[in-house]
Amino acid sequence: MFKYGLAILLFGIVIPATVSHIARWIGSFGAIVFAFALGLAYGAVKSADTWSGEASAKALTFALACAFIPAAYTALCLGVARLVARKSA
Repeated sequence: MFKYGLAILLFGIVIPATVSHIARWIGSFGAIVFAFALGLAYGAVKSADTWSGEASAKALTFALACAFIPAAYTALCLGVARLVARKSA
């Protein structure tokens, strides 16, 4: 039960608040690009055969998926924050 509560706290409150705070510094587009770059770096490090010089389509797909998911989540967080800000104003 604790694992799920921690996940809800992390993905429902902590990460969106952090994304919103970062977006205030570098803008919405910059925050999305930053998330994409971090995801791409993570995908490149975690991919099995990236460092051997024979990057396959599977490794490239993995790296791009690792980049797309945080970028999409960042865009979703910023969109919801913008919607909440309009409703409360």
